[in-house]
Parts: sequence; structure tokens; C-alpha cells
Amino acid sequence: MEASVARNNTFRGFFLLLCAAVSLAICLESARAPQHGFAWQGALCVRGVFGGIIALAIAWPNRKYFVYFHWKLILRSLLLTFYTIWMFYAVTKITSADVTTITSTQPLWIAILSMVFLKKKYSWLFWIAGSIVVVGMALLVDAKPPEAYSVIVLLLLFTVMRAISIMMIRSMMEIPATVIAYHYAIVVGIFGVVIFFVEGGHQHLDVVFDGTGTVLLLVVAATASIYQALVAKVVQILGSISGTVGIMIATVIVYFLGVGKAGYSFNTVHILGLILIIVPTLWIICSKQVAR
Repeated sequence: MEASVARNNTFRGFFLLLCAAVSLAICLESARAPQHGFAWQGALCVRGVFGGIIALAIAWPNRKYFVYFHWKLILRSLLLTFYTIWMFYAVTKITSADVTTITSTQPLWIAILSMVFLKKKYSWLFWIAGSIVVVGMALLVDAKPPEAYSVIVLLLLFTVMRAISIMMIRSMMEIPATVIAYHYAIVVGIFGVVIFFVEGGHQHLDVVFDGTGTVLLLVVAATASIYQALVAKVVQILGSISGTVGIMIATVIVYFLGVGKAGYSFNTVHILGLILIIVPTLWIICSKQVAR
């Protein structure tokens, strides 16, 4: 009986993982689509405001668990908000596929952080895989124009923050996943509105919120909120490492979505770098050497 329940939970976890990946891919492509100068600011603002409303609706059945000044929730939401801000900015400077590939290295950072702070141990194969990932990232950076270097480096830094935020979910098992996502939506909403006004987006509302732009921004808000809620649930079911697999699946999806689009140019070095990142990271996820 217990084996059957565990099997059903695992199947449910992987199904939710696939749904999360699709949500992330749609979110990033929608955030990238607008051609005006306030694409990422508008996406962040709407993701915060309307995403917060959607997150509230999703979390409402668990409203008795609502907490706002839980220090772990606050810290996690801040780390994830900084990551989100830079991710929305990055998709306007490099391709969505590049962004998801770089952030797909989260399992590596989770493993390293687990080794440093949780005393986990890994085989020499793990370190070889990690070294290959580093080489892949170097090739990916080398394939991009110099002005994109700082974007990639900072995205890597915020990816580590994202890894920490994922690990923290396991220490908040008493809080429903939808409530965790709702708390994050509040924080990112505050930052999103402030950044939008500071950048002057409120002076160009007719450009940001034209017909197509409004639809795209609402899609960003909806899919981003759904993604966060799904990831939180996946981590609670399958573990921290598994919670990052959705980004790798999303990488494949955005590549298919991006084929033939202007701005998506892939040379041999670029593709090799992506492969050297994705394949070893996939091994880290599947390897029994990595604690789930």
C-alpha cells in the first residue's frame, strides 16, 4: 500500500514538473516578445501585480496558513525576487534559451551548497561533471558579444540565490506550496511596481499596455505564478534537485519556440557550450550520488 502511494506521488510530482516547465517557457517567451524599451520592466510589474492576484486565488483555499513575517519566507522571497528581476532583464539581452540553460545549473549549485553546509559527499564523477559544466559556461560566454558578459555573470550569481531559495523550501514543509508562492508574489510585486515607476514606465503606458502588450503581460503574470506554485509543490514531493529539472525541460521548449526567430543565432561553439552544460547537469540530477 505504501509503495503504491509513493509511486503515485512520484508520478504526480513528474507531471507537475512538466507543467511547470511549460509554464516557464511560455512566461519567458512572452516577456521577451514586446519590442519596446520597457519590455522587462512591464513584465516584472504585471507579473507582480496581476501575478499576486492569481497567486492569491490559487492560495485562497489555504488562507488559514497565510503568514507574512515568517523570516524564512521573507529571505526566500527576497532571494527569488532578485533572481526574477535579473532573469526578466536577461531575456531582453540574450535569448530565452541561454537564460534557461544558465539557470539550469541550479542542481550543481544545490549539490555544492549541500556539501558545504550539510556535509554531503560526492564522488569524483560529480566533480568531473561539475568541471565540464564550467567549461560549457565558458564556451557559452565566449560565443556571446562582450556586452553580454556581465549579464551572464550576474545571472549565474542570481542562479545561486535561486538554488538557495529552492533548498529553503524543504525547511518549510508545514507551509502549503501555494502559500509560499503567494508570499513571493507579494515581494516581487512590490519590487516590480517600484522599478516600473523608477524607470519611467508610467509615462509610456500607451506603449506598454497596447492590445498585444497587455495580453502578453497577462500571460507572463499567469504562467509565472503557476510556475512558482508548481515548483514549490514539486520540491516538497521530489526534493530540491528535482525541483530544478523543470528549467532544463523549459530550455528544450524555448529552443523549439525560438527556432527561426530573429535574434536566435546559434553557432557551433554556442551549441557545444549548451550541450556541455545540459548533459552533465542531467547526470547530476539522475545520479544516486546526489542527495535528493
